[in-house]
Amino acid sequence: MSQQLQLFTWSSSGSHYGGSSWTSMDSRHPMTFDTIALEGKMKQGIVDDLDRFVARREFYKRVGKAWKRGYLLYGPPGTGKSSVVSALSNHLKFNLYVVELANFGSDYELRHALLSIANKSIVVFEDIDCCPELHARSESTKASDESSDDNTRNDGSHHHLKRKSPGKLTLSTLLNCIDGLWTYGRATEKRGSLCSLRTTKMFWTRR
Repeated sequence: MSQQLQLFTWSSSGSHYGGSSWTSMDSRHPMTFDTIALEGKMKQGIVDDLDRFVARREFYKRVGKAWKRGYLLYGPPGTGKSSVVSALSNHLKFNLYVVELANFGSDYELRHALLSIANKSIVVFEDIDCCPELHARSESTKASDESSDDNTRNDGSHHHLKRKSPGKLTLSTLLNCIDGLWTYGRATEKRGSLCSLRTTKMFWTRR
């Protein structure tokens, strides 16, 4: 009997001192590539790509690349993005980790969450085009500096320094976690992760 697939969501403690963690429930979505409504060539192309990805772990290791694969799913609500993700999970027998960026208050928390994901998983970033929590690097640095200035006070006899704010969640850290240095944070030759970005509209980032 095959092991029940799991759906993980991030539970934030709201504290900078820890306590946040992934919580899981059984993933019972029945959608598969046999039942999903997709154009034939597109469906077969996805299945072939997934099978090739799984079979080429040694190739990824040999050429020095993280063993992972990414998909961007975009379209209005109700067009089947969730169904595709479920079909991916059921085909690969990979657990799902759902990342809702509004649940993350800082770069540190996002990195901590992503680095604690188990091997052979699918990481789903939900509606990243709609997330108000993302900030450009310069905005986050400015906010952190201002917070540090506000938390520092000299009353003439003692210098008081409160705990420095960990900063906001930045776009640069998100991109690094998806396809940058943080991709290589854990034994990626064995990791085997699939990254799915879900959005209601196509988007681009500018340098």
